[in-house]
Amino acid sequence: MPVSEGYDAPSKVPMTLDEKADAFISYFTERFGVKREHLGDVVIFSRGKSVYVTTAKDAEMLLGKRHEYIGLRAGRLLPGGWKPTTDFLNTMSSRLTKNVVVAGEENILAAIRRGERLVDFETVGETTEGFVAVKTSTGLFLCCGFLKSGGVELMLPKNRKSALVGARK
Repeated sequence: MPVSEGYDAPSKVPMTLDEKADAFISYFTERFGVKREHLGDVVIFSRGKSVYVTTAKDAEMLLGKRHEYIGLRAGRLLPGGWKPTTDFLNTMSSRLTKNVVVAGEENILAAIRRGERLVDFETVGETTEGFVAVKTSTGLFLCCGFLKSGGVELMLPKNRKSALVGARK
């Protein structure tokens, strides 16, 4: 639906404003086992290769106005497909039922310090190669990762990586 037409705020289900946003949400809900209704009363839209999520109230206020950025960046389209952001996975972490890996904090920190893939982990729900959510064994969400050949490449944002490794030396 074109933004210029306006909309009635959805009730407990997300609204996508374009095909790219709809494709991302379809990917995300299937990949991570999140029900669409668990996304809540949000509006999802694309800008370039990125998809953003914002509240219906904020989207309604900004209808017809151009903004460089509003909302939370949820994902971006890479040559191989969609990559969810660490922040969006963190926001949805309690709702993820598939493609979640769990490891002890010391194992995670050791892999980060060595710059190596995480190999000692457990999985939650169905887990297949591709992007995964990484949690500590205490249930704390940490970052997005990429599972391939039995190991997880940790995709920790640089500032979070520095803070985490620096605080645990």
